[in-house]
Amino acid sequence: MKKILLLVVLAVLLNVGSVLSQDYGIQLIGGPEFETDTVDLDDLRIGEEVEIDGWGILTLKSFDFIDYFYRLPLPDAFWRYSESIDSGTDADFAFLRMDIVNTTMSSRNYLKDYSVKVIYDNTYEFSGWANQYDYNQSSDKVINSDINFAIKSMYDGHYVFGCTLPNRVITDSKPLRMEITIDGNEMTYHIRK
Repeated sequence: MKKILLLVVLAVLLNVGSVLSQDYGIQLIGGPEFETDTVDLDDLRIGEEVEIDGWGILTLKSFDFIDYFYRLPLPDAFWRYSESIDSGTDADFAFLRMDIVNTTMSSRNYLKDYSVKVIYDNTYEFSGWANQYDYNQSSDKVINSDINFAIKSMYDGHYVFGCTLPNRVITDSKPLRMEITIDGNEMTYHIRK
């Protein structure tokens, strides 16, 4: 009898342990499976939603030329103040904010394989960069690129794609475009045509 009681108690304890370790967050367990091909999206527009089947839904949120932006400190940093990133006197940042909804079946780090460049007058190419926002911390300060994180399935990722450009490029009227490649998907935002 003692053995049966001991087995019942042990089974209850094991079951309680599995309940306590359960993740109560949203967990996607099914949905469409796609073999995705990379795509070329020319001429994206602010506010327009574009879906790449089985990869994500893109929405350009805003574009500006700015002189500075803020970056949150690393979680274990000695100082707890945001860092101001300044473009300098003779330049400004081309600053394109984009949201991406992860429509894959698993978490995806959209800044793992990317490139950004800005082309001026179909001749000059300037290398760019990208940063991620963590809206749980701030919607107007980027996080340090050392702690970029993957976006869960059907969640929104918040990003900025940028490039430091000389003032002459910004004030001129010649064509200017930003080309972004993420996971082989090419996107173009025409700043000026």
